[in-house]
Amino acid sequence: MMLTLIPFFDRNMSVSAYSLFTRKNNFLMNPSLLGSRQFDGAAYVDGLELIQELGTTTLSGGKPIFVSLNNISIFSSLESECKNTNHAPILLIDQTFPPVSMYTDRIRELREFGYHFAMRNLPVHCYEDYAPILSQMDYILIDCQKIDAVKASFYFRKLYPDICICASNIPDMETFGKLSPAETISLFEGTFFRMPVTRGEHKVSPLKINYISLLNLIEEDDLMACNLGYRSKYVIRAAKAVASGEVDLEWIGSLNYQKARTELLKLFGVGEKVADCICLFALHHLDAFPVDTHIRQVLEQHYKRGFPNRRYKGIRGIMQQYIFYYELHGSEK
Repeated sequence: MMLTLIPFFDRNMSVSAYSLFTRKNNFLMNPSLLGSRQFDGAAYVDGLELIQELGTTTLSGGKPIFVSLNNISIFSSLESECKNTNHAPILLIDQTFPPVSMYTDRIRELREFGYHFAMRNLPVHCYEDYAPILSQMDYILIDCQKIDAVKASFYFRKLYPDICICASNIPDMETFGKLSPAETISLFEGTFFRMPVTRGEHKVSPLKINYISLLNLIEEDDLMACNLGYRSKYVIRAAKAVASGEVDLEWIGSLNYQKARTELLKLFGVGEKVADCICLFALHHLDAFPVDTHIRQVLEQHYKRGFPNRRYKGIRGIMQQYIFYYELHGSEK
């Protein structure tokens, strides 16, 4: 299963909630699933078990999580699947849930149990007909590329004063800048958050800030299943150093090779080989020359007078890759 947390921001660009996106099957690799089998498991709510197992404290830092329902899964055993109502997600529905008693009664049952609800992608012409459902919603998501989100937010605030309004599908920072001053809109979602924002003297992607904050919640024991072994403590320490601001990855990425290498060596568990690997493969400093056991053996065997660094200055990393490949496959025909 592929799982991704999509952030919802407040007007100050701080993460306030998440939407859980899951995909159990790879339709590209298994095109047969695009037929009738794509509806297999339609009564199952993807991600709900994970939320209950880990809890929102671990998964999202205690922030609310939106989970999508379909008009079949809403009738599944959601009460038994939610063992802790403190970690109950916000159930996200859309216009495929008709405003009839079968659905309004079910929503009422789940709300009494402890679930919260959100409506998304509801066309304007459906607003009046959907009043029996909208009156039970805790959140409403307004697609700002299809509807005037500010006008719609005034409409919902007047009829449903306790509802939390989210402007969704925001394409860029310019649109966010126009919507964020509206006091009737509390949450903002869309691809705009992928644009860099200024934090201090550096521009940082809010998406990276989001991922780093999640990493900061992980403890060493949580990485046991990843088989990182002794490296677990290095990963945890590095993640927390970045999350705390002690290490500025964006700033390191702006440095030249030697200065970036020096800064990386300050990280707990990062030695010369790993620092050079990061410089070469992540920061694209082509003069970085990582030396591991294989490379050291080649140097001792073929470069007894030392590697000609001056000859390959500026492209030593490329030569390192050729050497590494030759060591592994050079004798093959």
